[in-house]
Amino acid sequence: MQLIGRLENIVLKGARREADKILEEARRRASSIVEEARQKVQSILESYDKRARRWIELERQRQLGLAQLKVNEAYLKAEHEVLARVFDGLEEEVRRRLQSPDEYRVYMKTILKEILEGSHFEKPVVKVSPSDEPLVKELLREIGIDARVEGDDSVEMGAVVEDEERGFVIYNTLQTRMDRVRRIVSEEIRKFWEG
Repeated sequence: MQLIGRLENIVLKGARREADKILEEARRRASSIVEEARQKVQSILESYDKRARRWIELERQRQLGLAQLKVNEAYLKAEHEVLARVFDGLEEEVRRRLQSPDEYRVYMKTILKEILEGSHFEKPVVKVSPSDEPLVKELLREIGIDARVEGDDSVEMGAVVEDEERGFVIYNTLQTRMDRVRRIVSEEIRKFWEG
């Protein structure tokens, strides 16, 4: 019996050693698996962190772009409103001054000279407001230009000159002059803001 007890003891010890080896190997493998998982989790977290940062930066850029568009839109609207008020006031002041017959005479003479002097019209036809016909005929004689003068209700505070031979037209009215000044001022303001 003792022999059987010893054999049992030897077998049990061998089985324990084998079980211990298996447990130790299982612990090592479990530890290795846990370490690999930690590394994979860290890698996955870093990948998600990079994606999140990239998305945040893109979203920040998008929001900044949208904000800049809104600022530009508000600026352009304000600029347009301010310029409209300034030019409305300017046009009103010019119209008020041109109510003086002397001022209007100088203005019309300047407009006619701008169009006709130095231009090579073959047969100029000067279209003006019907009320301006007598004044314009007189001014053309003073300037020394031979041109036919016609009354035209669509022309206000200025002149439209046509060349019957070559078929071109030059507009020089208060409205065309104001439009030209608006374009020039708007362009200068745009250049200023663009740097």
